[in-house]
This record gives sequence, C-alpha cells and structure tokens, in this order.
Amino acid sequence: MLEDIRSHYEEKFPEHSLDTDLRKYLASVDDLSGFIWACSRMTPNKSLDEVKVTSILKKLKDKSFAAGVSRDHCRRCEILLGISLEEFIPEMIEGMKN
Repeated sequence: MLEDIRSHYEEKFPEHSLDTDLRKYLASVDDLSGFIWACSRMTPNKSLDEVKVTSILKKLKDKSFAAGVSRDHCRRCEILLGISLEEFIPEMIEGMKN
C-alpha cells in the first residue's frame, strides 16, 4: 500500500508508475479533493452540500485562489481515468460527503 501512496506523487517518486486503477484514482483525487474542500470553505455554511460544480470550475480558472494547487493535477482524471472534470467533480463531492 505504501508503494501505491507514493505512486501518486510522481515528482518525488518517479520510479513508481501509475499502472493500476488504485494508483490512477489516488493521483486523480489528491489535488482535486483539497481544491474542492477549499471551495466548500467559501460557502456560507462551509459545507460540501453547498458547493457547486460551476463554482469549482470557475475557481479553477482563478490562479490566485488556492494558488498552491496544481491545476494540471486537478485535471488528471481526464487523462488517467478518461472522465471529464465536469463529470468527475460531482462524484468527488459525493465521495467526500460520505
């Protein structure tokens, strides 16, 4: 499992490849989950229930919001999983709620 966790941070551990679904999902959700969480903190009740996909997509374009988050990493689902970001974000929000 440690190798799976390391694999999603390819800049630090380039010897680990994203060769399994688990590794691809870990790489896809890492930065995006933090970004979604930051967006939820901006809602009136600081709730995932209130965050909207359109708001997240808009904030992704604003490089000053959560500036430390890689926008390229947030879009990894498109390459690694073949799922558009617009499709993946609602799944992420639902998963984070649970």
